[in-house]
Amino acid sequence: MKTNFDEPLITGDDITAIIAECMAFQGAEGRVDYDTEVLIDSVSFIWLQHVLGFRFRYDLQPPDSDVIQTWDSARSVHRYLAGLSPDRVVAAS
Repeated sequence: MKTNFDEPLITGDDITAIIAECMAFQGAEGRVDYDTEVLIDSVSFIWLQHVLGFRFRYDLQPPDSDVIQTWDSARSVHRYLAGLSPDRVVAAS
């Protein structure tokens, strides 16, 4: 899927994969699925921001800390991004 600007749409699978990579990079063990509980800290956010920018040309600006505290799974991050940028992120379930 592509947008009118030839930028790839971001899917829940993409977000799950990015978060899984980040968790592995930080030494977390186990598989990360769409609903796996995760902790998005400042390092995780920077990784997410970098990878979204690099792979998808998506400029994720830091949200308020109370927003990041609600990010406890790939699904919650996906819902936030889909609400923020429905033209760039596939709707979350």
